[in-house]
Amino acid sequence: MTEFVPASQLYHVASRTPIAHPAEQATDEQVRRAFETGGSR
Repeated sequence: MTEFVPASQLYHVASRTPIAHPAEQATDEQVRRAFETGGSR
């Protein structure tokens, strides 16, 4: 299911920094495994 995401949730206006789309963000488990394996997939 694809949900509409407002532009304000994709771009931090004050810092002009793009924010990863929620569908593209890693889960906590994926981040933990990446650190454990030195960043390899």
